[in-house]
Amino acid sequence: MSKKRLCKVCHRPLPDKPYRPSQKVHKECRQEWKNAKARRQWADGKGEAAKKRRRGPKFRKQQNAWMREKYQELRQQVLDYYGGCCECCGEAHQEFLAIDHVNGGGRKHRAKTGSGINFYYWIVRNNFPDDLRVLCHNCNQSLGLYGYCPHQT
Repeated sequence: MSKKRLCKVCHRPLPDKPYRPSQKVHKECRQEWKNAKARRQWADGKGEAAKKRRRGPKFRKQQNAWMREKYQELRQQVLDYYGGCCECCGEAHQEFLAIDHVNGGGRKHRAKTGSGINFYYWIVRNNFPDDLRVLCHNCNQSLGLYGYCPHQT
């Protein structure tokens, strides 16, 4: 004698006929089973419900806020390592500071490593290379365009 199969929702025996091996619930329990399955997938981060959640505007706002915070933390770590102020004029406001390649070649380097948060990740992964320094945007632009900084003349 075979073991009676039970409904996954109400735990009553499933009918023998019509027999489907894949049948796990009664016809009347099917919608409740689907809802429970969707809730499980939502909690596990799988399935259609989770995909919709990841595409939603609320998730995007949370993701963007997290990325901004992570970027600021990483940037601050790099700036602090290299002194936290412009080597030329002494500017210390974080908003005005940039990472400069001492020997030039920043454009080629960023083409390989990426820019923004990827560049900062590269710096940390490579143990803060010595050929980088902190300059304010004015000094960095002047060195790049004219080859000298007005503060050094």
